[in-house]
Amino acid sequence: MRLTSEEYDAMVWLGEPINLDRFVTEEMMRSLAAKGIVNYKPSSCVPRFTPAEIQTYRDAIGHPPTRHLSPN
Repeated sequence: MRLTSEEYDAMVWLGEPINLDRFVTEEMMRSLAAKGIVNYKPSSCVPRFTPAEIQTYRDAIGHPPTRHLSPN
């Protein structure tokens, strides 16, 4: 899967502990959702990595995300 540098950064930031210097906009969350990286519903304002999306993250980054995980 090809991600722009901004999409890649946003994916990493969503999966890592909160850092106020790294803000992911709603537009970026929608872009990641369109590519199947996160499950995002604007009404909740919280993206979630599903099990398949966790694997996509792991394949790209090398480790699973540490936040925004879907409850199972």
